[in-house]
Amino acid sequence: MMRFGFTIVLVAFAFLRFTCEATCGGLADGQVGRAPSAVGKFDLTGIQDTVHRAFYNDMSMQRDEALPKVIKALDAGMEGASKSKEQLLTYWRSYARYYSAVYYMQTKQPAKASSVITEGIRLLQSAKQKGSEEYALLARLQGIALSFAGPRAPQVAQEMVQNSANAIELDSSNVRAYVVAAINDYFTPKAFGGRQRTKEYLTKALKYPVQRIGGDYMPSWGREEAYEYLLRYTLEEENGKGIAALYEKAIQEFPNSYMIRSLEPRVKGK
Repeated sequence: MMRFGFTIVLVAFAFLRFTCEATCGGLADGQVGRAPSAVGKFDLTGIQDTVHRAFYNDMSMQRDEALPKVIKALDAGMEGASKSKEQLLTYWRSYARYYSAVYYMQTKQPAKASSVITEGIRLLQSAKQKGSEEYALLARLQGIALSFAGPRAPQVAQEMVQNSANAIELDSSNVRAYVVAAINDYFTPKAFGGRQRTKEYLTKALKYPVQRIGGDYMPSWGREEAYEYLLRYTLEEENGKGIAALYEKAIQEFPNSYMIRSLEPRVKGK
């Protein structure tokens, strides 16, 4: 039960981080990504940015408008889709629901958050073929689901850890698999074995390209998060050894990252 309680802290921190990224990361007011096109001409180009911008729009306007439209378009795209496109659509349908759940949590609508995250998990769990990307995203969604799991929380937490491990096992060069595993390890108390592999996972995440197969319709998130948590780990566990060089490298790659820049005072204090 203690382990579960600390895991909830992980989830709460993640909510704050994603909100700050969306609302403080330098996007212009009203910059909303277009919804994917209609069935028959369905286009997933730039879908990750589309979801992020829709989330930013809804957070800044404080109404769930853009994200529901993106989700509706993605759901509609399943009709008549090929098997390969179905797999991609399932991933992005779940990804969009992740951000929708974060929106509802931040606007204090827990019932809606619970409903949408449950649906996102269901979509991934029911996928006939799950690869490393699906398992990594599934673990990410289950992190939020812990907030609503009640007596099922220990089971959900165990599934989250297992899915994270599955993601790495299926693709040992998947940045997102390592990032999800690292964040879980980072927030696990040392008394329960936490922070033993955080640096290892994050170092590996930064070692590999964000995409093995290029494409604007494929996931590319993870590298920014890897820098952020490696900076945090270095500050807290290694007394900031080599932190200046790491910070400069991170900020060169992600100059508009709110979360990385928020660490600058701590970096300069070392």
